[in-house]
Amino acid sequence: MTRDEVIKKNLDLHSEWMKYTFENPDVLDRIPKGAVLVILPEDDEELYAENYRVLEENKSIGKNGTA
Repeated sequence: MTRDEVIKKNLDLHSEWMKYTFENPDVLDRIPKGAVLVILPEDDEELYAENYRVLEENKSIGKNGTA
């Protein structure tokens, strides 16, 4: 998967996440302040693997990750 494909797919996921949070704003209260939210889509193995790699990188440099 190219970098551009990863970016596009993650933008699509972000859009879906924003729709969800507008409909369910209380979900934001469950995300710790300062956390890094990484979405791991169950229906796209390649994007899941790429995003998981990013999650692990964030953890290795000390950023909080929420999957």
